Amino acid sequence: MRCLAVCQTELVGRLLHAVLSPRVDLELVVESRVLARRLHDAGASVITADPKRVDTFVKADLLPTTSVIVEDAHQRNLRKVLDAVRDAGGALVYVLGIGGEDAARAAAFRTEFPEITSITLAELVEPRLATELNRSLTRQRVQQYQRYFSDADRVLILTHNDPDPDAIASGLALRTLLRRTKQTPSSAPCSRWPGPRISAC
Repeated sequence: MRCLAVCQTELVGRLLHAVLSPRVDLELVVESRVLARRLHDAGASVITADPKRVDTFVKADLLPTTSVIVEDAHQRNLRKVLDAVRDAGGALVYVLGIGGEDAARAAAFRTEFPEITSITLAELVEPRLATELNRSLTRQRVQQYQRYFSDADRVLILTHNDPDPDAIASGLALRTLLRRTKQTPSSAPCSRWPGPRISAC
């Protein structure tokens, strides 16, 4: 699969190169020579040309099966870039918004270019970032519990009277999280808790 990405900023160019290059034959189309040099030094394949010109995409061998990503940095010439891509035969066109979404502007583009798919940088980053932040929070909570119980000689994990496999597995998982991996069955029954328990040392 081949992809052309029209980039206005170094951040988006580096991001697309890092994400897509391992899987896709990616070329970045950049108008600024300074930006092109920076992206080339980062290992990206770069075409330095005016993205508002049809011949830029014709020379880049744009085919109907080539995906084209156009960065929307709220530049005034976005319509000219999209017209050039469409006139060169581009059919798989994506507009990547990096700023706040302007509803009126987005609606106008959907009316004028109904075949274009709009995505935002936030949509690309949010799922992974939210997952990692949740994992970090969970890790912090686990470490807090581990510190709290680190000085305890023994920890008694109790379940309800009639535990199902989920309850038993949860008790065993808690024992593992608390780093209490040795089984130490209690010799004396707990008079205050008649139900099953998982003892850990």
